[in-house]
Amino acid sequence: MTYQEENDILLNKTYEEYFYNNWKKENEDSKSLELIFSPYCNLKCRYCYLHKHYDKQFPIETFNAKKSIDNALKICQWLVNNHYTPELDIFSGELFAQESGFELLEKILDFYSTIPEEDRIKNIVIPTNGTFCGMPNE
Repeated sequence: MTYQEENDILLNKTYEEYFYNNWKKENEDSKSLELIFSPYCNLKCRYCYLHKHYDKQFPIETFNAKKSIDNALKICQWLVNNHYTPELDIFSGELFAQESGFELLEKILDFYSTIPEEDRIKNIVIPTNGTFCGMPNE
């Protein structure tokens, strides 16, 4: 067995123990799955991790909303195929300030509406800056 094969086995075992076993539907205390969707935000909060580091991890010019939505749906399908039901955390620049954010949510909800209830994720958590509620006049 090669060094690479041993590393692959170790990595897969780690994923299995830490994530996959915790995402099975019979586990009520499962760990969440975090998706980072978009770098676009209507604020530039100095404490925001995405704002501070996004250019290093995922340059804004590489963001493609359609491809990101398609990839998110592929992940949802993979979860269903494996009977994994983690909580889904969607991190992004302000999701509710971009049309693609609403499109993502609509497609995820449409997708899960066709899936048997026992294979559906139980929660979708979306951190937000709340500007969709309206900003006070300054």
